[in-house]
Amino acid sequence: MEDVEKLSGIIKTQLEIDQVEEESDYQNLLAMIEKRVEELLEKDSGLLFSYIYRLDVSEQLVRQVMSDDNLDSVKSLSKLIIDRQMQRLHTKKTIVQKPIRGWEW
Repeated sequence: MEDVEKLSGIIKTQLEIDQVEEESDYQNLLAMIEKRVEELLEKDSGLLFSYIYRLDVSEQLVRQVMSDDNLDSVKSLSKLIIDRQMQRLHTKKTIVQKPIRGWEW
């Protein structure tokens, strides 16, 4: 649950989602992302892909989704976004970077 709350904050900020749910579970978060992705695909796809780039989603995976006519682009892009952010949270939890000495001014 804590991870979903962190994800929710990150994604809402990065995708500029105004709608705030009191409690966000995975499905609610995915639904909010899908709504925003659909809106941006229709109105400003350039902005959507800028967001996707900033969220560090694999360009290769995005290209695969966009070129496959059998996939629902909105659902697939939304899933890529949430999966990548979950990977990032997991990495931050498991890999602790020691401070670099000598970089202080």
